[in-house]
Amino acid sequence: MEPILEAAIRQLQRSEPLPTTRLSIVHGDYRNGNFLFEGKQITGILDWEMAHIGDPLEDLGWALSEIWCWEKKETPAYLIPREEALDIWAQESKIEINKDSLFWWELFACVKGLAIWISAGHEFSTGSNTDPVNLFSAWVPGDIHLEIILDKLESLL
Repeated sequence: MEPILEAAIRQLQRSEPLPTTRLSIVHGDYRNGNFLFEGKQITGILDWEMAHIGDPLEDLGWALSEIWCWEKKETPAYLIPREEALDIWAQESKIEINKDSLFWWELFACVKGLAIWISAGHEFSTGSNTDPVNLFSAWVPGDIHLEIILDKLESLL
């Protein structure tokens, strides 16, 4: 297994988010690439195959992931500044954001993302799916997610 991924999993196991104050529908892949827009308004959300009932901070952690804005880490999904996004989310959801819980969900999002990229690379390398997108996913987003995980783990030191 990937040593950086193992370290992230150990960190997730050592800590856990506070119990959610409200269960909700979690999209599972809530990010700018799955939004339909009309002007600046989100008018639709695509790709519900990972949806489940859970902690709404899971979607927030995924949406804030630096993988969706790796060149401008302070602007999630290249839409608005991080702090503004958090303020709007808290106001609209009426859920207080615990910073430690959000960090946990952001690290979880990185682990989940890296698992997806590693799986794509495995499919390509074994020949079960030779779509070049799988090769690209294993290489570029995979490397970016490793860097993001390292930064997150380093911030704990």
